[in-house]
Amino acid sequence: HLDPHNGNATGCSSLAECLLTHFDPGLRSDTGISEYLSELTTLDDDSRMSYESIFGRLCYDVSYWAIVSVTLINMVAGIIIDSFGQLRDLHNKAQMDMTTKCFICGLNASEFNREDSGFDNHTSKEHNMFYYLYLREYLRSKDPNEYTGQESYVDGIIKQGSIAYVPIGKALALGRGIRHSGGRWFGTNKHKDK
Repeated sequence: HLDPHNGNATGCSSLAECLLTHFDPGLRSDTGISEYLSELTTLDDDSRMSYESIFGRLCYDVSYWAIVSVTLINMVAGIIIDSFGQLRDLHNKAQMDMTTKCFICGLNASEFNREDSGFDNHTSKEHNMFYYLYLREYLRSKDPNEYTGQESYVDGIIKQGSIAYVPIGKALALGRGIRHSGGRWFGTNKHKDK
């Protein structure tokens, strides 16, 4: 038991005081709450040490240390470490996607590296993400009465909140482009068979 009459002890005269004693110094101390409990040096009526009291105190001290100081604190630390591990995994996945997939079309770098142009050429020239940002800003700053047909089409799609103008899953370098009505591949001077 806590000794409320001991000047050095915190005491446990009320529930609030017991909670403060258990959770403030009890969690900060390596030994748990045991250093705040009074020493068991009392003797019973037969002038013998009360072994039941000593054993009860031992069980209390060890169980407090095992449950609060070890188990609960390690559970909280495990949750924190696991959360940071999940954040690290998400960050690594995002980094991997940025280096192995095209931001615009979403196709893998390995598909472009088999072609002559390569993935770096594809992401810097053909599907440069900033070109699409510049297009949006260009359309926003341009007078709608001066739009070409394609600009009007893209502006209409943007105003609907859609990204249908972005070639997701399509790339001219891989022959997965949009075929023009004249049999030419849009954006190139090459003629392909229909």
